[in-house]
Amino acid sequence: MVVRANMYGYQLGEFPVPYLGVPLVAGKLTVNACRPLIDRITSRVQGWKAKSLSYAGRVELVGSILYSMSQYWMNVFMLPKTVIREVERICNNFLWSVGPGLNLKAKMAWKYMSIPKKEGGLGLRDLTSWNYACVFRQIWAVMMQHGSLWVAWIQAYKLKGRDFWAVTVSGSWNWGEVAENQNKDP
Repeated sequence: MVVRANMYGYQLGEFPVPYLGVPLVAGKLTVNACRPLIDRITSRVQGWKAKSLSYAGRVELVGSILYSMSQYWMNVFMLPKTVIREVERICNNFLWSVGPGLNLKAKMAWKYMSIPKKEGGLGLRDLTSWNYACVFRQIWAVMMQHGSLWVAWIQAYKLKGRDFWAVTVSGSWNWGEVAENQNKDP
């Protein structure tokens, strides 16, 4: 392999290889492979902590910027629960911070922050539920046979003309994560 790589002028790489902002992994997505997401969110928060932001401003930044960063990954992968908890921890610390390195005790449990604003919550998304919604969107794309390369590959190599609901959960890790959600309620 090394000889061929040298012959064609390529470097041998190791997984995970970053591609379009997410890691290409050969197996199950690990917490370590998600480190770039955690680092990116942390660095974004560090830049904001120096600024004097109102609580409403911090809520808006969490809901629009930080959640969008993790949602991009959720559209591709079922993130490990540890990664979701870490993103929520970073967001929680940022929400209740009053200055660089100074955090107040949270005034409401994180699970209540995902309640809609009109019902008394902050209207932030529950990231675990949102990750499932993104996976269900992948299932919908497979069912509707949308024209993406991934859907065509799933149809040809995983389903092989069979009904999605009759397929057993096996094969690649990401396909297993999608197929495992066949019987879950959205």
